[in-house]
Amino acid sequence: MAVRQPRRAAATRPRRRHDGSAHGPGAAAVRLPVPLGCGAGGRRSRRRRRAVRGPVRTVPSGRPGTRVVHAPLQRGSSRSPRDLLGPWFLVLTADVDSADTARAVADRLGIEARVHQVDPEGPWAKRSGAGPVGTVLVRPDGVTAWRTSDRADAAHIDEALRAVLDR
Repeated sequence: MAVRQPRRAAATRPRRRHDGSAHGPGAAAVRLPVPLGCGAGGRRSRRRRRAVRGPVRTVPSGRPGTRVVHAPLQRGSSRSPRDLLGPWFLVLTADVDSADTARAVADRLGIEARVHQVDPEGPWAKRSGAGPVGTVLVRPDGVTAWRTSDRADAAHIDEALRAVLDR
């Protein structure tokens, strides 16, 4: 069994402040040197100073919490979901039954929602992660609120809208 050594009293060793100075007994006017790579505050700031070389490119994922994917809704068309945004919720789906269900749920909840059918094999369905039968719910500010790659029934759409609206 190891014997623990008693700690030195805190009053006998000067403590370092963030600005590089020290305080404690005998250290009232002592200024400690700031290590290389530190800012004036004495903290290492190398992580904050990393330069970004060139533009940052991100691959659109379509995950909830990210901006809606900017891609054509139909093959050969230039219309994207960002062209359809407004003061309403946007439901994008390739499945006819999910589109009808989304309209019915929005009417039942009393909210304005625009439902658009997309090409199941088009570029938007592939890039958004919804796939050929999935459904995506987009908030009025253009952020994906909910996404499924399966067929969406009334219970799922109702639950998603209630969660977004906090009802």
